[in-house]
Amino acid sequence: MAGVNPATVSRALNPVTRHLVKAETARRVEVAARRLEYEPNRLARSLRTGRSYSIGVVIPDLTNPLFPPIVRGVEDTLAAAGYTALVTNTDGDPKRERRMFEALRGRQVDGFIMATAAADDSLIIEALDEGAPLVLVNRTLDRSDVFAVVPDDRRGVHYAIEHLVGLSHRSIGHVAGPQVMSTGLLRYRGFVEAMAAHGLGSGNAVVFASSFPARMPATTWASR
Repeated sequence: MAGVNPATVSRALNPVTRHLVKAETARRVEVAARRLEYEPNRLARSLRTGRSYSIGVVIPDLTNPLFPPIVRGVEDTLAAAGYTALVTNTDGDPKRERRMFEALRGRQVDGFIMATAAADDSLIIEALDEGAPLVLVNRTLDRSDVFAVVPDDRRGVHYAIEHLVGLSHRSIGHVAGPQVMSTGLLRYRGFVEAMAAHGLGSGNAVVFASSFPARMPATTWASR
């Protein structure tokens, strides 16, 4: 119907390879596909290419307001590239995390996006050592072979201290998060460095928390 060979149809309907086809040709293929109500056979495609075109997304707590926007961004970006996100929730349980990871690997996902990393996360360390395609979000590990999309926690605390010092505050405290997680460790290091840079002591100004709160109660915000 489109007047082209099957290989051209395949390239035109695949977001990853569409740029290899002339725009007018791709348009004709898409029109023909809609008229025929064509749907690609993803299983056959996977068998032929050896890829599942799916990515495992491992999140510690989907009810935490931090993660839904991250998952939405992951899904939108993957969809534009012709991939599907398979999202799992671990509840912060290392055993459940390993089960979910192995279940996703059993589905032959092409890679993983994980937001569960602790400094001694044995599962992620093993996966990296095995060469698994893996990207961390929100947290990272202190390794040179880690790909991660994370905020600059260290610099963020520097900015916070600079702001408070600019308001003439000199006695500044820090409630530090768990030091086994990059978010807690880097923010603590940033606090110590920033205080030293401004000639302020930090020895007795830090309290270490055993965990991050899952979420801030609504009543707490309402009372402010």
